[in-house]
Amino acid sequence: IAFHVDREEPLVSMTMRADLDSRLLNSAQDAGAELLAPCRLTDLGPANGSIELRTSSGRIEADYAVAADGALGPTAGAAGWGRHT
Repeated sequence: IAFHVDREEPLVSMTMRADLDSRLLNSAQDAGAELLAPCRLTDLGPANGSIELRTSSGRIEADYAVAADGALGPTAGAAGWGRHT
């Protein structure tokens, strides 16, 4: 089986992970985010219509939290989102 497709835009784009992380961090900071590093999440839960994060650097209350450590990462575990068995 063979076929041919003409495209104006590339089908795939790639980047180095360090470059992506840097651009995401810079964009978030430009929008007002604060980087707390090093900082480890110890627990999380609901708090007055928001989310409370308990960390090695103290307590943080926020409207949103981004769990970017994977579906089975420590953030999902702290939230009680374990494997479905």
